[in-house]
Amino acid sequence: MSNAFEMSGGCRTSSFGEGEPSPFEMSVAETMMEHNLQLKEVVGDGNCFFASLVLCLAALPEGGQKTSITALRNRFADHLAGRVDELAPFFDAVGDTEEDQRNEFLAAVKKIRRSQFWDHQIIDLVVGCATEVLKAHVSVFDIDSDGNVTEYDHVYEIEGEAEGTTHPRIHLLRQDDNHFNAFLPMAE
Repeated sequence: MSNAFEMSGGCRTSSFGEGEPSPFEMSVAETMMEHNLQLKEVVGDGNCFFASLVLCLAALPEGGQKTSITALRNRFADHLAGRVDELAPFFDAVGDTEEDQRNEFLAAVKKIRRSQFWDHQIIDLVVGCATEVLKAHVSVFDIDSDGNVTEYDHVYEIEGEAEGTTHPRIHLLRQDDNHFNAFLPMAE
């Protein structure tokens, strides 16, 4: 089995080469075809979630949004810190008290802001908050090594919003519970 990759700005555009593709590769290819997407792989360096979002935002058909990994990290950290009382109870803390949960949650949020590597316990909260931070629909495709695909569609809605209002749609590929790549719309 071999894959051919084209390097482009720290990312790889995947195409399947000769040989028998794995169930994972087949599921990725089927998902891309079904949703008219192309895969942009990003480096697994602790910035993959934010790097994938930067690519997705820049490729939006509505003209794209330019941002940086650092800017996105800060936006997400601000959003999470502003919801500490609501979200900290979902955070498993070493201690038993609400104050322990709050302190560990805020420490994890601080790590999002200042380093590449962050607490994977907070990753689901970060993904869930992406709709609010980006004001977009976010579809996350989880594809395991056996090729099983689960799509999590996080829909952004504003209370009292007019029916038919549309928001940008972002697609991500999540692998092994903690690595993200970008799915971008195919050029027409």
